[in-house]
Amino acid sequence: MKKILYLLFVLAFVLPSMVNAATFNFSPNSGSFAPESTFNVVVYVKPNTGEEITTAKLSAAFSASGLEVVSFAQADGWIPLVAPGSDLIDNVEGKLIKTGGFPARVKESKQFGTITLKTKSVGTATLNTDEDSMLLDSANTNKYVSSAGANFTIVAPIPAPTPTTPTPEPSPTPTAPTAPATQTTPTSEPTEEEPVPVEEEVEEEAPVTQESSYADQLPVSQPAESQSLLASVSSVVTLGTDNVTVGLLFAVVVFALAGYSIYSIFKRARRKNTERLR
Repeated sequence: MKKILYLLFVLAFVLPSMVNAATFNFSPNSGSFAPESTFNVVVYVKPNTGEEITTAKLSAAFSASGLEVVSFAQADGWIPLVAPGSDLIDNVEGKLIKTGGFPARVKESKQFGTITLKTKSVGTATLNTDEDSMLLDSANTNKYVSSAGANFTIVAPIPAPTPTTPTPEPSPTPTAPTAPATQTTPTSEPTEEEPVPVEEEVEEEAPVTQESSYADQLPVSQPAESQSLLASVSSVVTLGTDNVTVGLLFAVVVFALAGYSIYSIFKRARRKNTERLR
């Protein structure tokens, strides 16, 4: 009976303080992601009711086999502290420490920063706050109480089914139409055909061209006497110039003189006859 009363007494004083404890909250605190994907987790500081937080130290442990911290971005209004032991990212041991001061004092839930995480192998990964985390009030009293962590599932994406192309059914082979049965006509007795006269082709004889000999083409030589006579006449006609034009002029003159002589003789004869008749 005394033990029960003692437990009730402890709970009466401890539970209110736990309900109003200052904590860190993660958002989102769960989710399913594919390997090699990147996502953000926002960290909030929530003080006790009626209390004010001036300094926050987040000390978190995460599954190094499944998660990797890419970066941490401090929220507006916080002054980062980079002293030894207050700022750390260790992806081998899975440890993250970030510290910052808020001069305006946190009186209600406020964003502390953003963690960028990258998934690794398939499985389950966790992100939790460690016991060395702190939420200090204006009197430097640590108001931090263990906070709920985050659980993430890393699953391999389901490959899309490979579309299968249906194989076309073979089309029926068209059958060739059968030829109709040919009717046999009665064969008539062969008749004697009249022989067709065959015209004999007469080969035309090509005219025989008589080739003239070289001797036939040679000019026939005239006797020496006739040649000399012609030469003499030609020389007389052309007045010794052997010019055809001169010869023609000479001939015209000769014919003109001959004609005039004949005309004179005819005129004299006519005159004589006239005188006789008188």
